[in-house]
Amino acid sequence: MTGTSRIGILLLLLLAGWVVMYYLLFSPIANDEGEPTNGLNILETDSVGSNPDDQPPVIDDTPPVGKGSEPAPVDNDHEAEPGNTHANQRPENSENSGNTGNTQVIPPPPPTTPYTVHRGDTMESIAAEWFGSKSKWVLIAHENPLVDPLKLKAGQNLRLPPKEAKLDNIPLDELRRLTRSTKYVVVQDDSLWKIAAKFYGNGSLYKLISEANKDVLGNSSDLQLGMELVIPPYQKPAD
Repeated sequence: MTGTSRIGILLLLLLAGWVVMYYLLFSPIANDEGEPTNGLNILETDSVGSNPDDQPPVIDDTPPVGKGSEPAPVDNDHEAEPGNTHANQRPENSENSGNTGNTQVIPPPPPTTPYTVHRGDTMESIAAEWFGSKSKWVLIAHENPLVDPLKLKAGQNLRLPPKEAKLDNIPLDELRRLTRSTKYVVVQDDSLWKIAAKFYGNGSLYKLISEANKDVLGNSSDLQLGMELVIPPYQKPAD
C-alpha cells in the first residue's frame, strides 16, 4: 500500500469520526416531555446534575405557619375517655373540698316571740307573766336595746326571748347598767313618801324603796338620819 492510499484512508477515518461527533453533538433528541433537544444540551444537563453542590436550591412553596397555629402537643399517656371532655381538668378547691372536719358550725339564735305592749304594762309585769319572775325583766330589755325599759308605750312591739333564757347570757356590764340604782343618804325630816316623790314624782311609790332596802329597814319604815338607801329604777306603766 502506497503512502497516498494510507493518507486517503486516514482522511476517511477522520471524516467518519467527525460525522459521528457532529451527530452526537448536534442531532435533535426528544426529552422526557417530548420537546426536541440536542445532544449538547443533554450532556450539559447531565454534567450539572452529577454534582450535588451545583444543583439549584429547592424552593418550598408551603406557606409559613403563623403565630398560634402550631398544633397542640398530643399527650398519649393521658388520653381522655370518649364523652368525657373534662378528664384532664383538676377540680377547683380540691384542697379544701374535703376539709370540713375543722369547720365550726354556729347554731342560729333561738327564736323570739313577738309581743305588743298593752296599757299599764311594765317590763317587770311582762316578765312576771312570761317567765314567772319579774326580776327577769332584764332579759326583755337585753333583747330590745332600742326600747327604754322605764318608759314603755302602749302599742310598742317587743321581742320576748325564749322562756328558758338565763340571766347568765347577759354581759355583766350591761346587767349593771340595766339594774343601776341610785344611792341616797337620809336627811332631817325625810320619809319614804318624800323620797319617792323626789325620785319618781309620785309619793305612793314608796313601797319600791322599802322593798329595795329590806336589809336596812327590816319590817319598819322608820328612817334614821344618815342612813344610806338604795333607790331602784322605776318602770312607769305604759299609757
